[in-house]
Amino acid sequence: MKLMREQRERLRKLGQEHLLAFVDELDDTGREVLVRQIAGSDIEKVLRLYERLVKGGSAAGGVPPVEEIKAPPFISYPRGPEEWPAWKEARDAGAGILRRGEAACLMVAGGQGSRLGFDGPKGCFPIGPVTGRTLFQIQFEKVVGAGRRYGRPVPFFIMVSETNEEATREFLEGEGYFGADAGDVYFFRQENLPAVDEDGKIVLAEKGKLFTSPNGHGGCVEALAKNGALEEMERRGAKYVSYFQVDNPLVRAVDPYFIGFHVMSGAEMSLKAVRKREPSEKVGNIVMHRGRLKVIEYSDLPDSAANLRDDRGNLVIGMGSIAIHMFSTGFLRRMASEGGGLPFHVAHKKIRRVDGDGKPVEPDRPNGYKFEMFIFDSLPAAEKATVVETMRENEFSPVKNAEGVSSPATSRADMARVYRDWLKQAGAKGAEGEAAVEISPLVAGDAEELEEAMGGRVPAVRDGLVLDGRQPGEE
Repeated sequence: MKLMREQRERLRKLGQEHLLAFVDELDDTGREVLVRQIAGSDIEKVLRLYERLVKGGSAAGGVPPVEEIKAPPFISYPRGPEEWPAWKEARDAGAGILRRGEAACLMVAGGQGSRLGFDGPKGCFPIGPVTGRTLFQIQFEKVVGAGRRYGRPVPFFIMVSETNEEATREFLEGEGYFGADAGDVYFFRQENLPAVDEDGKIVLAEKGKLFTSPNGHGGCVEALAKNGALEEMERRGAKYVSYFQVDNPLVRAVDPYFIGFHVMSGAEMSLKAVRKREPSEKVGNIVMHRGRLKVIEYSDLPDSAANLRDDRGNLVIGMGSIAIHMFSTGFLRRMASEGGGLPFHVAHKKIRRVDGDGKPVEPDRPNGYKFEMFIFDSLPAAEKATVVETMRENEFSPVKNAEGVSSPATSRADMARVYRDWLKQAGAKGAEGEAAVEISPLVAGDAEELEEAMGGRVPAVRDGLVLDGRQPGEE
């Protein structure tokens, strides 16, 4: 077949002939699938990245010299009554944006739950501390709840990957989008890229399949434009986009305070930040460099910079990004028109593969490289950017690992703690202890909204308490 001949010659020139080593063992369908996957993969790009980032040792985007790094300005989370008026002004501004239907949400949900020992899209993972609500349900209810509170639906854009798009669509359609109108939900797919082994050979996951993985959350800029999602945002009148990742159930997906600060400061891009617990904490490091905000990935930050302190003994790089952003759609359009423009980062990972005899190999150490783009690398391109501090205990408890830090156990405990705090602030009795409680985002997104929703009828805290906010007639 012509395509087979073309790809065989292409691979010969690239030194990647091994990708067709087992093609004669495949049936006709298997051969066609493999050849089409090879033809559709940007192998040339991956090999260039390997030469530059692995063999050349270049850090993506570069790390500024330590002497050029400065602490970033940021809007502090209020710690006293005198600091709340500015926040209330921002909340009112954000609420106005939501009532006019000028905001949208963008959720990154292209990953699988494999690190959690879960077979399926990560968003399908059950995380509710009482009900076992999935990550998808929690995030959807936040968006649906905001639409109900502000009287205008919030368009919801979901970035999926080749790996999980079909399963994600099937799951969400089967659940009726958890109350969202299907016309307000938009899927778009990011690009998958092949991985390479330590010798620069494209990895075969199976005899008839390349190992590929999503190109990182930074791939959303290009994907938004390529798949028509950005055009749809503009058609819907969305001027501002709230960006977050599916695996953080505490994120305030639709936050009028954050929207308000973004708009009032005239920012093109904004980000939420927490104060780092230690110099080497695994979060994005926010800095000022030559008058622009920049985030340096923790793996790229040298110890000399991580431990740098000012005259008061505070960490110069003391604010960490937690992957919660606001974008102006005009900025996204400009970035997309410039081809995305984001640099790639390299990750040394354990990658399953077949060996030269076609036998499966499950590595016990990193044996290859994946290449990803990070959305925070768009920060320096923003003419104006704003950092807003949040409290990690209120808004950051991602589900990353099967056990230990950032695991389902820690996230469920954090969710229950936050809900107990809301109940206590709203006047509930018995709010002490470790009771497992759960409040659907359809009811409230914070203590203030809970108090308003309950109208003084806040139930006493007890283990297993659930406030679900179902509408009349809903099951």
